[in-house]
Amino acid sequence: EGPDGVGLVVPLTGTGDPPDVALEPAVLDFGAVAVGSAVRRTLTVTNLSAARLDLPLVLDGAGFVVGGAASLALSIDAGQATTVDVDFLPARGGPFSARALVEVCGPLCGPEVALTGEGLAPRIEAEPRAIDFGEIAAGATTSQGITLTNAGAGELVVTDLDVLGTAEVTVASDALPLQIAEGTSATVSVSWAPAQPVGALGALSA
Repeated sequence: EGPDGVGLVVPLTGTGDPPDVALEPAVLDFGAVAVGSAVRRTLTVTNLSAARLDLPLVLDGAGFVVGGAASLALSIDAGQATTVDVDFLPARGGPFSARALVEVCGPLCGPEVALTGEGLAPRIEAEPRAIDFGEIAAGATTSQGITLTNAGAGELVVTDLDVLGTAEVTVASDALPLQIAEGTSATVSVSWAPAQPVGALGALSA
């Protein structure tokens, strides 16, 4: 401001360059992992800048954690690199995709690594799909078996078997819960004790 009270304004402008950071590899593929299990992969973060790097590495997407959380504070000297462990812990079956990135230019902005994996879950199959008890006298009892197979991945636990339709059909529940390993089967007994002549009986629900 001069003696006459008139001020002089000088505009100041500039552009700040974000830190130069490299992440490797470009893709971390965790493969197929059973639900409830975990697989770890490692990525490398390199600080290519001339100054120390203090920025977060964040995960954008479900199913993956870094350091047990969704983000990790990085502190890397100029020209140095560090490794970061990323874990894949699928909570459901199906494909997963996410990304790990260093926020050098704002929230969810910066160099990134693609994260991919597939969750494998147990899958129950029953054979036969229908039971015909045939003709039986009222007051008598007949039984047939149903084979339950775990056609998925990981252990299948069957905690309840319900008959929908009539109380005259029962299922043996003394073996519950059924713990069926991947690729194996277990057989349950279904019994019918009609009190009177009937047609269709109901359905079994697991």
